[in-house]
Amino acid sequence: MEKNNRGFTLLEVLVTTAIFATIMIGILNLLDTSAKVSKLETALADTQENVRFAAYHIMRTTRMMGGAVLPFAANIGGTDTWVMGELLSNQTGTVTTAFGDVTVLPGLEPPFGEFWEQVRRLPTRQAQVIALHYLEDRPVAEIAEILGTAPGTVKAQLHSARVALADRLGATIGDSS
Repeated sequence: MEKNNRGFTLLEVLVTTAIFATIMIGILNLLDTSAKVSKLETALADTQENVRFAAYHIMRTTRMMGGAVLPFAANIGGTDTWVMGELLSNQTGTVTTAFGDVTVLPGLEPPFGEFWEQVRRLPTRQAQVIALHYLEDRPVAEIAEILGTAPGTVKAQLHSARVALADRLGATIGDSS
């Protein structure tokens, strides 16, 4: 009797299918894990970027307000050596820190120095609104987003700050009608 070799037996097909399915499940698990790691790394990078952005704006706002103790870092002579320490607000000249002497340049000279000194004396939120609007040239909507408040609140704070500054600096606010 002759055997007819036309194809695979049912057992061979089942074994091959089981091996192929096992390999595919392994590949899919690897891809799924890779996708999860990628999403996690992206989320971590976004969080780090947001923290750097927030720290930059907090530091900048604090310095504009003449805020308390400010951390700093400086590159020494273009080398890879960085000096870190603290400066008290508005210090100028040579400042001795735990890491050596640092030269700090003075800020704005009068008449702007007097203006910003008066801005520093405003309530915190009004001073922030003034700094964001006039120093960073940001529109009201963007200031509202940064400060987490409504645009109408930003407009009110901006108006109150302008009135207070005009009064303190002996200026008058023109009627905008």
